[in-house]
Amino acid sequence: MLQAPNGYEETKISFNLTKVNLLGFVFAIIVGIIFFVPFMFIWKVNLYLSINRIYLFIYFLIMILLHEVIHAIFFAGFSKNKFKSVKIGIMPYTKYFTPYCHCRELLKIRHYIISAVMPMTILGLVPIMISFFIGNFTLLFLGYLGFITGFGDYLFFIKLIKEKKDDLVFDLPNDAGFIIYRKKDDV
Repeated sequence: MLQAPNGYEETKISFNLTKVNLLGFVFAIIVGIIFFVPFMFIWKVNLYLSINRIYLFIYFLIMILLHEVIHAIFFAGFSKNKFKSVKIGIMPYTKYFTPYCHCRELLKIRHYIISAVMPMTILGLVPIMISFFIGNFTLLFLGYLGFITGFGDYLFFIKLIKEKKDDLVFDLPNDAGFIIYRKKDDV
């Protein structure tokens, strides 16, 4: 854990993974309705999923890996020590074996927010938008997977968006959360 930099006050924010996973399940259903129902009406298609279940599992695993790699690329881009400051892994000490990407450096909140939302944007929103223009259900489904794998990042975004973008944040290495460092003048 880092010591608060001089002139900053710290606030720890962490998330209960049981609640996050339950909310993530509800989020996946709501997002599915938001994206699949309009797609069905626009393209007049039956949304029967014809993707083999084994392939679906493989796609999902690849999506999770790509998700963490995208975090790593953006964290490294904003870090002083680049990829030396980034770690990708799985939290084995939780019962959920949650994948993560951790940045070992303090980042400006604006950089952390960008790093948090990029996987959901690149793997989710972009393919979903393209699928609506070209009518490709497989692309829609892959975008959906990319979008829902970013639910935890969405929670981080919601917590950080109201903060001053030049304040600092430290990603917690052993917990789903972060520490915000606000300038004492601003608190």
